[in-house]
Amino acid sequence: MTTFAERLKQTRLKKCISQTELAELTGITSRSIQNYESGSRMPNSLEITEKIARVLDVSAAYLLGEEEESTPVMLLGEIACGPFNFGEENILETYRFPKAFTGEGEFFLLRTFGESMIDAGIEPGDLVMIRQQNTARPGDIVVVSVGDETTLKRYYPEPEKQRIRLHPENESMEDMYVTECVIQGVAVKVIKDL
Repeated sequence: MTTFAERLKQTRLKKCISQTELAELTGITSRSIQNYESGSRMPNSLEITEKIARVLDVSAAYLLGEEEESTPVMLLGEIACGPFNFGEENILETYRFPKAFTGEGEFFLLRTFGESMIDAGIEPGDLVMIRQQNTARPGDIVVVSVGDETTLKRYYPEPEKQRIRLHPENESMEDMYVTECVIQGVAVKVIKDL
């Protein structure tokens, strides 16, 4: 099985691009490109791998050796972790994750803002991976729309009271109650910088 370093070098040579040219076209230092090709270092983010892949006209998944067993996941925008806020559905980027990481289904990513989910480990700026589905179990963290507004909350249906409780995971905030909402997906992973 070929390594990232081997796939990078082979693809670069096949495209007749020098290490210096690749560095200039990506904005990555020549030293880093040399280290990636020698195998002494890997790119420290998917964003760097994506830059290299775009210039070489291949997928980042190919360079990472994950192409056949990966799932494309689109970053659609931001989601409120606080009061309701309109959620834009613009594809900002597409990432590929191994199927072993995502599991089955279709997924999208949202970057969070607000602090209503911090006790669940979801902080402002985190990426939350959402499995697209229109149902949820009580206690699931969901992307939910009420009218034109979208938020990320823990979901508790209360049919006996004919309402739905949307629970923020922040003890300083109160539950929200709605009579109807649309579930757009269930949170399955949180991706954060350390």
